[in-house]
Amino acid sequence: MNRLIDVFKSNIFFGMYVLKNTEDHEWILWDNMLEDAFEYMRTNLTKEQYTKAEKYLTEMADKICFDFYPVFTLDENGEKHIAEENKDMNKLLYPYMQDVLAYIDGIMHKTIKETGIPFIYGCYNKELFILKKLISAEKRVVVPGCCTLVQDGALRMCENLEELIFEEGVKFIYSPISRENAEKLRKIELPSTVEYIALFAFSECRSLEEVVFNGDNIPFSYRTFEHTKWFENYRNSHINQLCTEGGTVFYYDGDERHITVPAGVKNIGDYAFEDCGISSVYLPESIERIGQGAFAGCEYLERLVMPHRTDFVGAFCFCGCRRLKRVYVAPKARLAMPGESFMGCPDVVVFGYCSNDSMRFIHDKLKMPCVFMDELK
Repeated sequence: MNRLIDVFKSNIFFGMYVLKNTEDHEWILWDNMLEDAFEYMRTNLTKEQYTKAEKYLTEMADKICFDFYPVFTLDENGEKHIAEENKDMNKLLYPYMQDVLAYIDGIMHKTIKETGIPFIYGCYNKELFILKKLISAEKRVVVPGCCTLVQDGALRMCENLEELIFEEGVKFIYSPISRENAEKLRKIELPSTVEYIALFAFSECRSLEEVVFNGDNIPFSYRTFEHTKWFENYRNSHINQLCTEGGTVFYYDGDERHITVPAGVKNIGDYAFEDCGISSVYLPESIERIGQGAFAGCEYLERLVMPHRTDFVGAFCFCGCRRLKRVYVAPKARLAMPGESFMGCPDVVVFGYCSNDSMRFIHDKLKMPCVFMDELK
């Protein structure tokens, strides 16, 4: 199979990668992933099965190389350019590659189903190990803690997925599943190590009825679980109450005008208070993060003090708070997008410190009214 790996690593697949990419229902074999796939076969196929597969794939690799016209050429500087005269010459090779990829797909899925051993592919990017693909036939899928980041679509080939467990060590979760396998998912377990979950990561999992938070500092938004049974049940059982889980206030849609966030809460989730009728909110000293759009559209909100420990404020945080008069920015708070944070706040005065880069930007670039409290001493 080394012969086929060599073929994949040549420049033959300029068009064939594109062809494969258009088939969203199939997992995509890139250079390094192919090596991992072959290693999986060596480990999990019988010797007879592996020998048969190796013979077929080697023959196909030789056939492809025999008819191959280079898609790229190198100029005198060693830079790669498309070889215009050859770019349409490999169309006859597409059926060969379709056969090869379909053959590998078939072996992989059959082995995964019969052995119950998942196929896991990832790569390192600096200090992160990125999970690019996990394929399992099991109903219960465990994402290993060594996978620091779980990228979009990483679990979309887990067709029987009902229970999803992220082990301790996972830090960043994007949108790992697709609409095709979202409907069966009923339970998710999140580790204490999570630092980020994409805004709509599980919003299409309509059968999801249980979410376990194994930590008190898990930042997320209600939109992460919007349209799920879990969120609908939680909201209906907390009418006129703050919805709080994993150390995060993630939703409020009550009638109270004055809100006190409980001590110990560390995050205000993205869009948690969006369009609420609140006029004041007390944030405890435990707050470290205020999410994107957290108070957007709160047209009666007049004043907000960020606790001293707050170190991050998401974009559009106060957008549309037209009655907002005063905002006190914590000394080390970083505003993700200062220019968008106060859109629609015509009368706001921002209080903060000269040493804060966001405050300097608000004052120097945006020309907003500012009061530097360290200059008042």
